[in-house]
Amino acid sequence: MAKVRVSLLWPGCAQGTYTVKAKGCLLAVLYWGGEAGPLPDWGPLAYVPVDPAGNGSFFFSGMRAIPPAATHVWASCVSHDFSTMEQTAAELPPRFLTPGAATERP
Repeated sequence: MAKVRVSLLWPGCAQGTYTVKAKGCLLAVLYWGGEAGPLPDWGPLAYVPVDPAGNGSFFFSGMRAIPPAATHVWASCVSHDFSTMEQTAAELPPRFLTPGAATERP
């Protein structure tokens, strides 16, 4: 079972560490998303290599903003033989969301 964890540094900014735990996977592709899945029309946030123990991490530097519609970070974890892909998400802590994101609903 894959898991993704986010440790952000500044409110409204994406700067921080993104950690993936995905045993049996080769790569995790991270996306901004909501409760239902990755945000449409947004490309990948990061490609994170996963070591043989199933651990991967990415440090996003700079003061880039979190997209206003994003409430989660989604990870698509690809197996070693590219035959399967598992998706998992981590909710962004409300204090780190871009102002107005928590009140916007489709």
